[in-house]
Amino acid sequence: MNKASIDFDAVRFYGMTLEEMDEEFKKMKDYGIDAVNIEYKIFIDKEFEIFKENILACIKFNRMQIIFRSRPIDGYYTDYIDDEQYQKSLVKHKQFLYTLYNILEERDIKRGVKVIFAGGKCESGEIEKHIEKNISFFKELSSSVLDIDFEILTEVQAARPIRGRIVGDTWSDFLYMIDAIPNENWGICWSTASSRLNFVEYNETLIPDKKILDKVKLANVRNNINQNFDISIYKNEVQEQEIKALIINGYNNVFNLEYIYVHLENSNISHNDIYDGIYYLQCVLNYFRKKHEQEELYIINDIAKMNRQSIRTVLTKDIIVSIPIKFLELNEIEIATHSLKIWSEKNIVFKEDEEIQIEIKYKEDEPIILNTKYMMCREEGKFRGYVFKIIDKKPDIIKNVYKLVYLVG
Repeated sequence: MNKASIDFDAVRFYGMTLEEMDEEFKKMKDYGIDAVNIEYKIFIDKEFEIFKENILACIKFNRMQIIFRSRPIDGYYTDYIDDEQYQKSLVKHKQFLYTLYNILEERDIKRGVKVIFAGGKCESGEIEKHIEKNISFFKELSSSVLDIDFEILTEVQAARPIRGRIVGDTWSDFLYMIDAIPNENWGICWSTASSRLNFVEYNETLIPDKKILDKVKLANVRNNINQNFDISIYKNEVQEQEIKALIINGYNNVFNLEYIYVHLENSNISHNDIYDGIYYLQCVLNYFRKKHEQEELYIINDIAKMNRQSIRTVLTKDIIVSIPIKFLELNEIEIATHSLKIWSEKNIVFKEDEEIQIEIKYKEDEPIILNTKYMMCREEGKFRGYVFKIIDKKPDIIKNVYKLVYLVG
């Protein structure tokens, strides 16, 4: 089972008491979130000392892991090709990583920390020099933290010609780095929305070479790029083809749910909606794993056909399915992304396009009431399979369906 992590909204948590913050962490843990993705800044600035201590206490209480998103330290980062500036940057980041290690070690917080770095900006005509300096930086930095169980990850970047080249905005950069950095604790953070943008806008390959897939140690999953791609995935808009590629390749590391905090306020989206995205993500992962075991998982390279594959799960455990208008009660249902199917040995008569209300009850939970439209009947051996289209468009209904699939499936 892959672990799930989520971006940490520091603005929202800042000002919470320790008790309030711990309640929020408990909620995340209940959703199946195993790690939080936090910016360096909280651990650099002295003004955040109490905030930092509360975060660390909650991480320890709830037995979660930390993923760090690196930022420049005193203005020093990965952009330098000047030897003196490069060495200063390397020393500052080494020192800071050991400081982080000591902070976590003192508090007995889980090891296996991942630290994400963005590649440096490349000056025109100096691209190869920048790539070589980045290789040296990541190679030496990862070597220096090998004994403290830290992983140094280079992030896949979205290509933006106006901004100029950045190390990591083409797959060829990573092929070059992989050949040059043998360290086991160096790897790739695959931001799937960034590579999808490169595929759509700049004709980059959708799925990278196996050599690259083998070095992916963190997968950032974001919303569809046509929807500002950083709000939530519970509306079933994820980069499914990239997830398939990882599953086919045997990826067993972390999937991070990524979003931009300001979009929540601007779009009036609650954090519970963000957390609900974990349920859908787990449904996708479980479904794709099963399809892969059956050797039926395939990559779709046609952009027009992407994000249309139905996630199907048969639920048979601890559920009661009822159709009140037909006085019918069953214990098995197949739920897909936009439809559902029930089976019966009886010949049940439905009118074409008849709207039917179906109730699904799981254990002692409140029943989920779905408004559906009858589509067809299929002969399946001695049973008949009755297919209904889900016509509810309310996010809370869809959310509850995916939660049910996650819990039961």
